[in-house]
Amino acid sequence: MPEQLNYDDAFEPILKKYTKKYTLDKVKTTNMGSLFELTYVITLKNNKEQKAMIDDIRCRNGNLTVMCGRLTNDITEL
Repeated sequence: MPEQLNYDDAFEPILKKYTKKYTLDKVKTTNMGSLFELTYVITLKNNKEQKAMIDDIRCRNGNLTVMCGRLTNDITEL
């Protein structure tokens, strides 16, 4: 998201609408400090609304990249 936007609560209304729970996991600067990359861990209320949520986020963040995926357990057993 652009650096001039306050990332603390920028997506809160959207996340409350589409998720059961969410936490901001990581904040990172990118593009030579002109953008913030935010990583959220979310639990969707309804998986069928994933596209609608992404569209709402894109509108809020200036049509920058939005990625939605699943958490994996990177546990290796010997």
